[in-house]
Amino acid sequence: TVFPIKLDDSNLFCTVIRDTTEIRRYEREMLRISAEKDKFYSTLAQYLQTPFNLFSSFSNAMADDLDNLPLKEIQKMATMMRKSASHLFELLENLLQWTRLNQGKINYEPQKLNFRKTCLDALSVLKPEAEAKGIYIIHHESEDIDVYADSFMLKTVLRNLISNAIMHTPVNGSINITSSMKEKEVLISIHFEGKGINPQNLSKLTDISNVNLFPGNDEEKGSVLGLLLCKEFIDRHCGRIWIENHNDNSSEFFFTLPLQYDQRIN
Repeated sequence: TVFPIKLDDSNLFCTVIRDTTEIRRYEREMLRISAEKDKFYSTLAQYLQTPFNLFSSFSNAMADDLDNLPLKEIQKMATMMRKSASHLFELLENLLQWTRLNQGKINYEPQKLNFRKTCLDALSVLKPEAEAKGIYIIHHESEDIDVYADSFMLKTVLRNLISNAIMHTPVNGSINITSSMKEKEVLISIHFEGKGINPQNLSKLTDISNVNLFPGNDEEKGSVLGLLLCKEFIDRHCGRIWIENHNDNSSEFFFTLPLQYDQRIN
């Protein structure tokens, strides 16, 4: 900014130079956040549309023509509505946790945990889903392996990964969970029959806007949102998460957790 000033008998010009780098950076960051928010709401709307349309369609059919519907048809509708309700609840839970995480409302409180006990606690809510498909969940975890992790985050990771495995595992299939100590960390493996997401896609999970880039139906994309949450939680522990697809039409999730306190995670 240049403006004239009069000093004694002299006519001078004063120049004021202001560094606006931080202001411009702030403006760009606000535009980025606004764009991500728009993508978030768009993704949320797409995820919720299918299960709500299903409920609306089936409820209208049952309300308008219930007396004329065969019992088997009613049971089929009820089964699909129950499955959709379960998927919708899981999706909303993941969205809530993802939002709370990005708002800084989820406290990170790592502690020493017995992995096998934590895993069994996390699996308790998934048993009905696995039993409905006749899927056997086999544990190979050692009783004496402890990890240094946040209990809530670890259970969320386990529930999402195993739920994803159940979704891709065929009827009467099996899921194997193992854990082993590797130097200063614990390696956890969840092996299941069927193809999970492409390993290259898992590496793209850095923000919610990437979810719409993945092929698949709304249920599969909803599971990818859960994987996004898993990656953020594992990153918080300075761990790693990846998936490997095998030639025998099976897949395997891997993630690592610290064996002891790591000052990098504070």
